[in-house]
Amino acid sequence: MAAAVVRTARLELRPLGREQAERILAGDRAGQHWSPGYPRQDDRDVARMAMRHDPSADPWFGPLQIVERETGLVVGALGCFGPPGADRTVELGYGVAPEVEGRGIATEALCALLDRVFGTGRSAG
Repeated sequence: MAAAVVRTARLELRPLGREQAERILAGDRAGQHWSPGYPRQDDRDVARMAMRHDPSADPWFGPLQIVERETGLVVGALGCFGPPGADRTVELGYGVAPEVEGRGIATEALCALLDRVFGTGRSAG
């Protein structure tokens, strides 16, 4: 089962697949709808995680790209560093391009991710 795109008022959170991860790691901007400040070094780290992630085994806890719905530009990335551990905690990471900082993009994306994580039942107490 593949993870679905998560939509918010202004954003789409799209699973970061192998092809996109390869482009990020190669610095291949040709034909990409990336914000000028994307990808950052942290996004390259997320791309490396995406190359190791098996969405068929764990679709809900892989890396996601943050896309502005209005412009279609990828402005950042976020995700869980894997499913909940034995202590039932999940570590999250996120980052946005400098030009969209201060607009609530990261907050909106994180709220949507948390809704998805808690909605899976995998992190329920």
